[in-house]
Order: sequence, then structure tokens, then C-alpha cells
Amino acid sequence: MQLFMLYSMAVNLSVGAALLLAWQRDKGQPFTRWIGLFFMTGALWVPTTLLYYSDTPLRWLGGVGWCAHIVLSMLFLMYGASLMRGATYPLRYFVLSGVIMFVVLMLALLWSPRMAVFTIALMFSVTALFVAQQLRSGPPAEKLASGLLLLNALCWWISPIWGVESHPLQAQIVALIRLLMGLALLYACVDRSAQQAERLSSRFMRLTDSSHQGVVVLQGDRFVYANPAALRLFGLKTSAEIPPNWEQLALKDFDRQLFAERLAELRNGDAETLSWVQTVTGPAGRILQLRMTGWLTEWDGRVAIQLVLSDETDIREAEQRLIQQATHDHLTGTLNRFGIEQLASVSLRDGRGHALILINIDRFSSINDAFGYTKGDELLSQLAARMAEVSNGNPSLARISRDEFLLLLPLQDGPASASAIASRLLQRAGEGYQLAGIDLNITVSIGVALYPSNGDSFERLLKQASLAVKSAKDAGQNMIRFFDSDMDGQLHEEILLTSELHGAVQRNEFVLYLQPILDMQSGRVVGAEALIRWLHPVRGFVSPGVFIPIAEKAGLIVEIGGWVIDQACALLAGWVGQPVLGELTLAINVSAKQFGRGDLDQVLARSLAVHQAPANLLELEITESALINQPEQFVDLLARLRRLGVRLAIDDFGTGYSNLTYLQRFMVDKLKVDQSFVRDVALNSQNAAIVQAVVQMASSLGLKTTAEGIEDSETFDTLRSLGCDQAQGYLFSPPMPAPDFDGWVMRRSENGQTGDCS
Repeated sequence: MQLFMLYSMAVNLSVGAALLLAWQRDKGQPFTRWIGLFFMTGALWVPTTLLYYSDTPLRWLGGVGWCAHIVLSMLFLMYGASLMRGATYPLRYFVLSGVIMFVVLMLALLWSPRMAVFTIALMFSVTALFVAQQLRSGPPAEKLASGLLLLNALCWWISPIWGVESHPLQAQIVALIRLLMGLALLYACVDRSAQQAERLSSRFMRLTDSSHQGVVVLQGDRFVYANPAALRLFGLKTSAEIPPNWEQLALKDFDRQLFAERLAELRNGDAETLSWVQTVTGPAGRILQLRMTGWLTEWDGRVAIQLVLSDETDIREAEQRLIQQATHDHLTGTLNRFGIEQLASVSLRDGRGHALILINIDRFSSINDAFGYTKGDELLSQLAARMAEVSNGNPSLARISRDEFLLLLPLQDGPASASAIASRLLQRAGEGYQLAGIDLNITVSIGVALYPSNGDSFERLLKQASLAVKSAKDAGQNMIRFFDSDMDGQLHEEILLTSELHGAVQRNEFVLYLQPILDMQSGRVVGAEALIRWLHPVRGFVSPGVFIPIAEKAGLIVEIGGWVIDQACALLAGWVGQPVLGELTLAINVSAKQFGRGDLDQVLARSLAVHQAPANLLELEITESALINQPEQFVDLLARLRRLGVRLAIDDFGTGYSNLTYLQRFMVDKLKVDQSFVRDVALNSQNAAIVQAVVQMASSLGLKTTAEGIEDSETFDTLRSLGCDQAQGYLFSPPMPAPDFDGWVMRRSENGQTGDCS
């Protein structure tokens, strides 16, 4: 009898160990662990049975172990079978069932061994029925296992029927059935692993086949797999066209040595993952930036290298475009202020002498005022081309402001070489220009600062060159000046102009000009912008671009701004009750310093009260920088201004910090799109995208948008199609004296000009 029992124990241990090893290799099939434990605990039947039937004090300990191992065995079997079929019964149910089964089985054992054997047979039959129900819908191997399990359950009835003497026969039959059942379950495990591997392989193929990145697998130097994206990179149509090894790929300029070195690092275990970029010429002749990322993998049971090939050409090109945009002027293609500063920071460290040549266009504001910004931009482009020609394509040419160019020049022959270049620049710049049928001649003023004698940094040299330009302008323009230490005295003219600004308000030297603002859809005049002009008794009209900065520096801008507010309120009061004019808004510019005093609401309130002007028709235009520099200080002031009833607009929107945060905090009514985006909107898709984004953002916040600087019908039509609300520019009218504006509006109204854009 003991021989048969040992045979049964060996079968259970062997099958259980095999299933546990299978689980150890593939933990994606947890059922093998629990069914393996079923067999392992089944092996405890032998020692617990022998102990129970022995004549020793430990007999009842054997009985407890006997009951425990049988209950555990059945629980492991039920739980493993439920996992095989994907069932999700809570584990606590099995634990509770096990406790109940153990108590019942112990009571039966206390009653009599025969009752215990009968109870075990009954329990195992119920368990077998439960497990068979789980497995019968599975593949053939699992169905066979379920049948063997039912047969095994029948065998447990041998002892209750024929008594203890039948134990050897039962042990032999059960061991044989369990061996066959274990083999069936092992086969099911292997079959499931194969199916899972096939599914994973299929999933890998589907993923890689639909990937935009190239995926290849190499064993040695031989390709064993390449997805469609990789085939496209290699210029191949099908996998059959893949050459025997990577060295025969039709990729020009391919660094095969670097590629081989990287593969060797992976094979030798020097790195788990490697990523590098190779520049190659593709089959179509396009230069590609390929990022290759590789790691070790397994393919058909052998070590292989998987490579992911990412075409970063577009990304690299986009990076270069961003760098170009950040460092170059979009209009002329030269460097911008940031670009030349970065270049100078490197160039000035080489120890050689350099010249910084600053070229300023004389009276450029007048050119813009007379002919419009489109002609001004065309002039800048032609001038930039001439300066590049004179400097032999020197990459250090930059446009650093609206009307200023800068050239950083290595000195080959000392100051003489800088003087020669500056002279040629002056001469070439002064030759005639053709601007769409307009013959135009200009002059430039040139200032030169030398490194290291005039300064040891870019900022210092630029300041000295600017003083030299001022000296050239003060001397009559159209000339060259080298910086010298006496030029600090050249500020005399600026000081004189500052002095003349004092009292200009009392002497009534300022006048207001108005430029109309039209509704984009109806063409109706809806308002005007008030622009200050200084009519100097000797100098004539002085450009706001000249005297406003001086007024800001001298602290006179607040007094001048107060005069503008008073005049604007008087105009609005005069329009009250008049047809057409009485409905117009009047916009005035408020300087950052005037805004920063904090009493702007009081100044406005006094002027509105004095003139009895309608506050809701007065619009204050504030630049982005004025709001952003001291936002906390201005929140209360803006709230007080809104309580007065005046409107608020952001001027030159898009050139500063443009974001939703301060728009929401400051509760403005309108955004004025900067004319730098407006001018090329019909031709420049980037400008159009920016304008459209501003319009959509304004619309979502309930704000109006005004496009300024419109000079042609094509620009107007484009802006209207983008959804802009209002328009302002030379297409409709230049700024005009207030009396002329009144007549212009009335004539337009009488002539029925509403939908017309001119």
C-alpha cells in the first residue's frame, strides 16, 4: 500500500513542480501557479494519511493536516480554474468556502473515518463539477482536463463504497488520472503561451506597420524585419527588395562606420539603449536627419537589435526657422538686434579690432507719413540689399530698429578700412530708389565706434555709435562721424529742444489731428484717433517721434497729455447733438508716465465735467508695456476709469506680452492690432494667422478689434475676411486737422459712403 501511495505522491509532486516552473517562465498565466499548488498539496495526502492511521499520539495532528490539505487542494483547483476562464470571483469567497469545508470535514472525521472519506468524495465531486463547468468551454486540452477531473471525482467514491482496503487501488487510479490531467493542463499552458506570443507578435506587427516611424530588426548585419515606414525611408516598395545587409542600402552620405560602432556597443552590452542622429541623403535626393534609437531584443529565439528610425528633418528645419525668426529681421532678412548682439558677444572675444557702423535713415518717419508704410518697407528692403552688397555679404549686417541698420566689421587695416566701407555705404544709400513708380532719394547718417578704443562691450559700442549718428544728424545729416569723447556735448541740441518744449502748451504750439476709424462691414465712420502735432514757430512741424521721447525724458509728457485730454473733451462736447459726429468715439493715446501718476481718473473727470463731454465716447489707448510693467498699481486706476464710463483699448497689441491674463484682469474694451502685422497680412500667412488669433481671442472675450495702418484694398479685404471689426489707415484718410475731419465725415455721410472702403 505504501508503495502505491508513494507513487501517487511522486506523480503529484512532479506535475505540480512542472506547472509551477511553467508559471515561473510565463507569469502572464497565473492559473498555472494555483493548479500547480493543487497538485503539490495533493502530494500531502500520503504523509497525512499515514500519520492519521498510525498508532502514535500525533494521530489527530495527521487528521487535521489531512483535512487541511484536502480543503486547500480543492480551493487551489477552483481558483486556478476560474482564472483560466477569466472569471473574477473575489478571493474572500474561496477563503470563506474553505473555512466551511474544513469545519465540515473535521466534524465528519470526528464522527468516523468512513464518514470523512464519504464527505471528501462528496466535496471533491462538487468541486469537480464547478471546475469542469469552467473548463468545458475551453480548447480541447482543457476539455480533456475537465473530463479527467470528473473521472478523478468518481474515483474518490471507491473508498467510501469498498472501505479502507480499496485505498491502494484508489491511489493508483487517482495518480494515473492526475498524471494525465497534469499533462493536459501543461499542454494547455504551452498552447496558451504560444497563442499569447502569436497575439503579441501580431500586435507588434500591427503597431509597427501603422507607425510613422521606421522600425527594423537586425541579426548580425542582416535585416530580418522592416516596417512600411522604414521601407519608405530606404526607398523600397516591398520587404522583398530589402538587401541582404544594411551596408547595401541606397542611402548616400551614410556614416556606416558610426552605425557599425553603435551596433557594436549594443551587442557588447556597453549600453542598454543608444540614440544618435545621422544625416543621410534619401533616395529622392532629400537630405534627411535620421534619429536612430536601438536596443537589444529577441527575434525567433535569437538575440537581435531593434532600431527605431525617426525622421527629424522637419523638426530640425522648424528649429532652424525658429532660430532664424528669433535672430533675423523678417522684412530685410538681415540679423535683428538680438542676432547681432549674440554674434558680437562671440566676435569681440577674438582680440581683433572691430568697427561698429550704425546707419540711420534720415527723415524716415516723414517718408512713412508721406508715402505709407508699404513704401517704407520696400525702401528698407532695397537699402538692406545695397548694404549687403557693399559689405560683400557680411553676415554681421543687422536691422536693429525701424530705421537703423548696424554693421559689425573686423578691421583689416585699422580705422581706414572702416572709413572706406562707411563711405561706400553712404554713397550707395544715397543713390535713387524706385518704389512702385515713385522716384525717391534719401540720405543716411552714419556713426562709427571702434573696438576696443571706444568701448569694451557691444552695449557700450552701440551707445557710442548712436552718439556719433546724432553728431552726424546735428551736422546736417548725410555724413559720417566717428565717435570721439567730445560727442557727449552733442546732446546740446536735444537739451535745446527740451527747453523749447517747456511752455509750448501755453504758447498754443500744439494742434490735434484726427484720423478716422471705420466699421469693417458697413464702411461707416465710427470714431477717430487724436494725434498730437507740434507746430514749432521756427522749425515748423516737429514729428511726434522726435518730441514725444524728449517730452517723456524731460517729464513734460504729463502736461502735454493733459492738454490732449482737454482738447479731446472739448471736441467731443462740440460734436454732441450733431448728426453723425455726435455718435463718434474719440481715442487718445495715454503715455506710460501719465498713466503711472495714478491721478488720470481725476484729470479726466475734471475735463469731462468742464466741457460736459460724454465719457462713454472717449477711448483711452494704452500700450501693452505700460500695463505690464506695473500691473498691480494700475488695477485700481483702471477700475476707477471704468467707473467714469470711458472706454479702454490696448494699443499696438501683439508686439509686447500679449496674453489673456492681463486682458481679463484689466477688462479692456478693444485691441488695436499692431500695423507691423497688418501691412503684410494679405501676403504673409504668418501675419494672417497672428491677426486671426488676435481677432478670435478678442471675440471670445467680447472685445472689439481695430486694425491700424491699412493702406490698400487687398489688406482691407483680408482683414475683413479674418473678422476684424474696425479699420484705420491711409487707405481711408491720413490724419487731418479737427475742422477738416468734421467736414470730411459730413461729406462722406452726405455722399452715402458707408460700404465703400475708400
